[in-house]
Amino acid sequence: MRKLLIGVVVLAALLVTADRISVAVAENQISNRLTSAYGLPSKPGVTITGFPLRLTSVHVTPDGLRIAAAARHVQFARS
Repeated sequence: MRKLLIGVVVLAALLVTADRISVAVAENQISNRLTSAYGLPSKPGVTITGFPLRLTSVHVTPDGLRIAAAARHVQFARS
Protein backbone atom coordinates (compact mmCIF):
# COMPACT_ATOMS: atom_id res chain seq x y z
CA MET A 1 0.00 0.00 0.00
CA ARG A 2 2.84 2.36 0.84
CA LYS A 3 4.53 1.78 -2.54
CA LEU A 4 1.27 2.52 -4.32
CA LEU A 5 0.86 5.79 -2.42
CA ILE A 6 4.45 6.82 -3.21
CA GLY A 7 3.87 5.93 -6.88
CA VAL A 8 0.72 8.05 -7.04
CA VAL A 9 2.45 11.02 -5.41
CA VAL A 10 5.43 10.76 -7.78
CA LEU A 11 3.12 10.48 -10.80
CA ALA A 12 1.12 13.52 -9.66
CA ALA A 13 4.33 15.52 -9.20
CA LEU A 14 5.48 14.57 -12.70
CA LEU A 15 2.15 15.58 -14.22
CA VAL A 16 2.19 18.95 -12.47
CA THR A 17 5.78 19.56 -13.59
CA ALA A 18 4.94 18.64 -17.18
CA ASP A 19 1.95 21.00 -17.09
CA ARG A 20 4.01 23.92 -15.82
CA ILE A 21 6.66 23.28 -18.50
CA SER A 22 3.89 23.24 -21.13
CA VAL A 23 2.66 26.60 -19.84
CA ALA A 24 6.15 28.13 -20.07
CA VAL A 25 6.62 26.86 -23.63
CA ALA A 26 3.18 28.11 -24.72
CA GLU A 27 3.77 31.55 -23.19
CA ASN A 28 7.11 31.83 -24.98
CA GLN A 29 5.62 30.78 -28.33
CA ILE A 30 2.74 33.26 -28.03
CA SER A 31 5.20 36.02 -27.13
CA ASN A 32 7.43 35.21 -30.12
CA ARG A 33 4.47 35.10 -32.52
CA LEU A 34 3.10 38.42 -31.28
CA THR A 35 6.54 40.03 -31.59
CA SER A 36 6.96 38.93 -35.20
CA ALA A 37 3.34 39.46 -36.27
CA TYR A 38 3.09 43.02 -34.97
CA GLY A 39 6.73 44.09 -35.24
CA LEU A 40 7.01 44.84 -31.54
CA PRO A 41 10.32 46.31 -30.34
CA SER A 42 10.50 43.82 -27.46
CA LYS A 43 8.81 40.58 -26.49
CA PRO A 44 5.52 41.10 -24.67
CA GLY A 45 4.96 39.41 -21.36
CA VAL A 46 2.41 36.61 -21.69
CA THR A 47 0.81 34.86 -18.74
CA ILE A 48 -1.51 31.88 -19.01
CA THR A 49 -3.52 31.20 -15.89
CA GLY A 50 -5.46 28.13 -14.96
CA PHE A 51 -4.64 24.54 -14.18
CA PRO A 52 -4.19 22.20 -15.92
CA LEU A 53 -3.13 23.76 -19.22
CA ARG A 54 -4.59 20.98 -21.37
CA LEU A 55 -8.09 21.55 -20.01
CA THR A 56 -7.67 25.32 -19.83
CA SER A 57 -6.60 25.58 -23.49
CA VAL A 58 -9.90 24.07 -24.61
CA HIS A 59 -11.82 26.93 -22.95
CA VAL A 60 -9.44 29.88 -23.37
CA THR A 61 -11.05 33.07 -22.16
CA PRO A 62 -9.67 36.60 -21.94
CA ASP A 63 -9.53 36.14 -18.17
CA GLY A 64 -7.11 33.22 -18.58
CA LEU A 65 -4.63 34.97 -20.88
CA ARG A 66 -2.75 38.13 -20.00
CA ILE A 67 -0.48 39.98 -22.43
CA ALA A 68 1.60 43.01 -21.50
CA ALA A 69 3.58 44.84 -24.17
CA ALA A 70 5.53 48.08 -24.26
CA ALA A 71 3.80 50.94 -26.05
CA ARG A 72 4.67 51.20 -29.71
CA HIS A 73 4.90 54.56 -31.42
CA VAL A 74 2.97 54.59 -34.67
CA GLN A 75 3.25 57.50 -37.07
CA PHE A 76 0.54 57.99 -39.68
CA ALA A 77 1.31 59.63 -43.00
CA ARG A 78 -0.74 62.67 -43.93
CA SER A 79 -2.38 62.68 -47.33
